[in-house]
Amino acid sequence: MNTTTSKGRVYSLDGRKAQANEDLIGGMCFLGQNLVKVLFDYGATCSFISFQCVETLQLSVVPLNPPMMVTTTTDGGIVASYVCENCPITVSNKTYYIDLVCLPMKQLDVILGMD
Repeated sequence: MNTTTSKGRVYSLDGRKAQANEDLIGGMCFLGQNLVKVLFDYGATCSFISFQCVETLQLSVVPLNPPMMVTTTTDGGIVASYVCENCPITVSNKTYYIDLVCLPMKQLDVILGMD
C-alpha cells in the first residue's frame, strides 16, 4: 500500500467564514453550462470542488494518485482521494480547463486556487 500523499492548502471551506477575509473573492462562474458558487482563494495551492456539486452535476471522478493531504484553517487536514479532470470553468468569458480536487465543502461549489 502506498502511503505517500501530495500536499495542498486551502484557506476556507466554509463560505460564511470566507466573507470575513479580504484576500478572498467570491462570485458565480460557469462549470460547463451550470452556474456554480465560486471562491477565488489566492492562498490555495490547488482548485477544489464539493462532493455535493460533483453529485448534482453528475461529474466523472478519478482516483487522485497519490492522495492529497489538504490543510485547512477550519478542519486541520483532510485527505483528498478523488479529482474531476479537465473541468471547463468560465471566468469573465474565458474558459479554463482545470482539475478540481474533491473535498467535503459547505456553502461553496468550487474553490479556484493558484494552480
